[in-house]
Amino acid sequence: MKKIKLKEKFDFLYKNVESQKTDEGEKFTVSVTPKNYPIFIKLFPLKYDVVLSETGCEGYHDGKVKINIFKSEIFVAGEGGREYIYYHNYEPENDFYFFGGIRISDAKVHLKKNKSEKKYEIKKVDYLDGFKNEVLSIEYIKNVPQFQKNPKFKLVKSSGKIKNPYIEPAWNQNEDGSFSKIISLYEYCNDFSYHAEYEVNGYFFRRYNKNYQDCIEVYKTEENYKKQLEAIKERREFIDYTFERQLYRYENHFLNIRNLEYYKIYELDFFSGLQDADYEKSLKNFIEVTGHKNEVPLQNMKLLEKFYNVEIFMKKSNLKESALEEGDSFNIHQAYPSKIVYLDEKYKEIARIEFDDFGIATFKGFHKVVFTKDGEFLRLSGSTFYEYFEKVEKEMKKIGKIKEKSENKI
Repeated sequence: MKKIKLKEKFDFLYKNVESQKTDEGEKFTVSVTPKNYPIFIKLFPLKYDVVLSETGCEGYHDGKVKINIFKSEIFVAGEGGREYIYYHNYEPENDFYFFGGIRISDAKVHLKKNKSEKKYEIKKVDYLDGFKNEVLSIEYIKNVPQFQKNPKFKLVKSSGKIKNPYIEPAWNQNEDGSFSKIISLYEYCNDFSYHAEYEVNGYFFRRYNKNYQDCIEVYKTEENYKKQLEAIKERREFIDYTFERQLYRYENHFLNIRNLEYYKIYELDFFSGLQDADYEKSLKNFIEVTGHKNEVPLQNMKLLEKFYNVEIFMKKSNLKESALEEGDSFNIHQAYPSKIVYLDEKYKEIARIEFDDFGIATFKGFHKVVFTKDGEFLRLSGSTFYEYFEKVEKEMKKIGKIKEKSENKI
């Protein structure tokens, strides 16, 4: 870090620092801007193994917490990081200078220092606009910014299991008991996988993803599943869908396929339904297990808008132990998806798929694929049969124009 000149130090202290004596030590209010921030971090070192930083984390010992008051991110050397975006009325803003969403002129940093100590503790930071109006305030606990306590911030990137109790966990626990996390398109397509064994209505479910398929195998008991594995091993046969003890197999395709960026999103199908093998037997068992009175129709869906991020909601197994929130891997054991939300570049929802415990999908924000004797066509929301072609053509042209503009900018 560049050494501060003596004149710079005294100018900063004289113009930007207010102090007040207390019984324990002193309280300080410091006016900080992006321009004088390098001086501030040199003059006010923090306690609790927290470091004020401008750039990278090189050279920090494991466990050191790195923060920058002008960035909505936290990094812990050797453990992981958290990155937030700022929302206004839960809508992402476009032209923000700071926190990805708010214009900031300077910050009022409130600190305290005990008499016997040389390092400081930040209590809160107030952010001001160009008219010196307070537009945002962030609470700090032991020098860690509490973005998670402000509803205008959303955790969008998280990695690693961080030991510091004042830093938000990578997985958010929801009121319904599920755990959720936002991941990138690349992580969703290349890294996201799971395997879970759980029970519903007294039946044994095995759910896992294989390539881009979400597979749900159903057995009367776990013992039947184990016997089936033994039989396959003894016979050394290729595994197919016509297992002797398997009641049925259900599948969902929700496009976590490798190299998705090379496809046009509207050319690919989302799918949910029973497998064709021994369909009559599977359907009978399916109705018995799920309680459906008749056949659940196959669902073929399309998404017309490209997604860039995904929020996954995982539910833990009720039979096996799951260390979902403890791990730092996308290969998740003993938990399965209950909801998948597709997000645009600004983390705004495009569409979602919700799953019941049987794995049956409900699509929201998608467009249904209709099969006719002349081919397949999209049924857009709220349209009649005679409006298919006109609306589909308009949507496709719109997508083409957006893509063309994007390519011209590059």
